[in-house]
Amino acid sequence: MKKFFIILLVLLFSASLLQAGSEPPKKESTKQNVLLIDDFSSGDTATSDKWWKFDNIKVADKSDEKGSYIIVSGQASDWYVGGMGTYVAKDAVDYSQIKITIYGKAESSGKLKIELVEDDIGSPDVDQDQKTFLPTKDDKFTSKEIPIDWSGWKTITIPVSELKLMNPGAGDGKWNPSTKNGHYGLLQFQIIVVANSAKGNVNFGIREIKLTQ
Repeated sequence: MKKFFIILLVLLFSASLLQAGSEPPKKESTKQNVLLIDDFSSGDTATSDKWWKFDNIKVADKSDEKGSYIIVSGQASDWYVGGMGTYVAKDAVDYSQIKITIYGKAESSGKLKIELVEDDIGSPDVDQDQKTFLPTKDDKFTSKEIPIDWSGWKTITIPVSELKLMNPGAGDGKWNPSTKNGHYGLLQFQIIVVANSAKGNVNFGIREIKLTQ
């Protein structure tokens, strides 16, 4: 019996040494590396109001072996087709690039650009000029037009540093979509679509939109 207790004490002492010598467990990071705008997995983008659609844009929900996506189509009027947008209201200050996975159909696809509105006054609402539709108190940024001139799926990357301010003087003029101090961060994400000719058609797919670090 005495021998048994001695062995037990040795085992307990050895275990405590191993525990003391091991590294403490690392805390899992709470910061997300990706801010997902949409992966269209709901399958109801065409009919729901999560994305508002305007002018001549048409949206159809599709799926394949890799998951869900949408087809964007429409006919231009003086090059312009229309667009679609969604409400975000999330902190995006730590993300440096925007990635969009697009299905191109070569020359018939069209072009797109993105527009982002970020909160500067601590309000979830966006006040707009009735003529220009530009925000009057928040900053609105845009990318350059991106020609969709490839066939098949491709992920494009838009650096945040390349975004241009559309409405100087409305907000603070800086890209700072933070939710600190009562602000609402990145409020809106919009896609604007134009054709390759004045009355041309556009037709392309989108599988995923996200911001990454």
